[in-house]
Amino acid sequence: MDSQQLVWRGNTLLDATTAAAGAQGCGGDSGDAGAQLAHVLSDVIYIGDEESLLIERLTRTVRFRCRGTTSGGEVFTFTQPGFTVSTLVGDCAGRTYELRRVSPWRKGRVIMRGDVEVGVVEAGTRELVVSLVQLPEGEGLPLIDVVFLTWCCVLVDMPQREMRG
Repeated sequence: MDSQQLVWRGNTLLDATTAAAGAQGCGGDSGDAGAQLAHVLSDVIYIGDEESLLIERLTRTVRFRCRGTTSGGEVFTFTQPGFTVSTLVGDCAGRTYELRRVSPWRKGRVIMRGDVEVGVVEAGTRELVVSLVQLPEGEGLPLIDVVFLTWCCVLVDMPQREMRG
């Protein structure tokens, strides 16, 4: 995946170019071809026309935990290992990520894969903006990982909103 910006607006993940056009009233609807990358409906994330992830938010403990299962049976997990949500850990079918808060006063996070920063997530008042870092060719993040990790950030950092479709 090349360097790009994405925006979670409600239950829909858009590319930032189309989202910016929509904010200016230029017809940048989520219905534009190629603009909508994923959407969430009734705890299922639909990624394009071919992939889906069933999302289960596990609430038996005080710590945040979320699990996603693909239509092919792959398991994705997102957990809070400590007492706070300042550091979160994602496992996307064996690919491990750490999401760290950039400041104790902001909801922004960096997404790390090992020692490499692969993205930044910033929570606004009405949307969550994702900036993916340009990586050497062949080492890009799979779209399904980006969608799962950032949707979990929506659940953690924007919990005041009811996110059901």
